[in-house]
Amino acid sequence: MKNPQYSFSRLDLYERCPWAYKTVHNDKIPRAQSEALQTGTVMHQLVADYLERLITLNQLTDWDWARGATPKEAVAQLPEVMEMWERFYQTFTLPPALDAPGVENKLAFDADWQPCEFFSEAAYFRMVIDFHFRQDSLGVIIDWKTNRAMPQT
Repeated sequence: MKNPQYSFSRLDLYERCPWAYKTVHNDKIPRAQSEALQTGTVMHQLVADYLERLITLNQLTDWDWARGATPKEAVAQLPEVMEMWERFYQTFTLPPALDAPGVENKLAFDADWQPCEFFSEAAYFRMVIDFHFRQDSLGVIIDWKTNRAMPQT
């Protein structure tokens, strides 16, 4: 039998509904697309593209680009995207002088907590770090959440 694999979303699903966890992860029946999942996917891609641009161009912000990057078709189908996206880019400033920044980096660890490939069969715990950088000796990790309430896990 294959060793179990864990992530925040897997543990959250199991805590909320063990039957749903079994259906999705053990029986391999894919989840239906939900508005929340689509909103999160669109927002994470927008934020990742924006951060990559700011880092590459060494800019603290770029409101003109952000306004033009808003996907009109997604906004028509997912009205919350526009509100969240505008709130994000109008209030976010890239910290100056970033050291070793990264966006949407995938990490995985085996059962002995040794790093391994993200999609490896040996992966025991996986995570995607939305945004990270160093400030002097401090490592900073920022995780974006698009849902209105954090699950109580």
